[in-house]
Amino acid sequence: MARDVLLDYVLKTSVVEPILPASTAYLHNVLCIVPLATGATAGIYECVTKAQVEEYTTAKCWQLLESGMSKIFVCAVSAYSDVQDLIDETEYKFFTVLVDLSFTTAPTALTGFDGVMGWSSDDVTKAEAFGKIATANNTAFIDPTANSGENMYWAFGKLLSGSVWRNQQFIGMPAGGMTSVLGTAESYFEKRLSFVLNSEEFGNRLAFFVNRGRAIVAPYIYEEFQLDLKSWALTYINTNMPNYNAVEASKLESYLLQKANNKYIASGMLDALTINITADQDNFVMSGNIKVSEPKATWRINANLQEGGIE
Repeated sequence: MARDVLLDYVLKTSVVEPILPASTAYLHNVLCIVPLATGATAGIYECVTKAQVEEYTTAKCWQLLESGMSKIFVCAVSAYSDVQDLIDETEYKFFTVLVDLSFTTAPTALTGFDGVMGWSSDDVTKAEAFGKIATANNTAFIDPTANSGENMYWAFGKLLSGSVWRNQQFIGMPAGGMTSVLGTAESYFEKRLSFVLNSEEFGNRLAFFVNRGRAIVAPYIYEEFQLDLKSWALTYINTNMPNYNAVEASKLESYLLQKANNKYIASGMLDALTINITADQDNFVMSGNIKVSEPKATWRINANLQEGGIE
């Protein structure tokens, strides 16, 4: 039924369709580079069950599904050198690439991909070198070959399936790790290797989960923040159609700062941020200066114990 004519006569309205927020779904998607199963055809496949995964590979990347993810992308290849062409052709979007430990040489960077890359290995020297490449968001997971990488898949599955970004401190793991010795665990920690510690009392626990020496959540929060900031700016400009002057720059700055504080500071994802927008160029393009704190994670406590000091 149409509106009454008198209403339209008194107040004519036109509807402005807002631009919807940018999707962050790809941040929770993962591509697994795995060995091709006998008789299978190389390619990238979307899988939602363990049975589907096993059609293309013997790798245990199905642990991602077991740990909470609803779907994964499986890149099944005979050699790592075949991966780039397949990724160049795929329409799937993802921010995490996990390389199976069956590829014993540390994986090289993929052209056009600047997200998180994880690799599981039982070689401490190779893993440490991979995890410390300064120009990449690499996570080196040290784990026994017998586990077939399932601890790495499980840890990332828990991270990516969460509704908020959590560092996954000491979650239970599906298989034992490389050590139950304190000294070895501390060595892995100092080398910034992600690993599972075998505890006689508490079972197999994720003892460290890190990305290039930073909290594992850092690259994900940074990427989501950038995406949100761009989306908020687009929505504001499209809705308000501001002129180019200092007053409009101040309004945009206040809007972006409020949105960022409400999502990132209030939730604790970031401890601090500053946003400064100025109309200091000739026309059309405002300048921005944006700073954010680094997301951090608590894994261990060094404490001094004094006996007999309390009266």
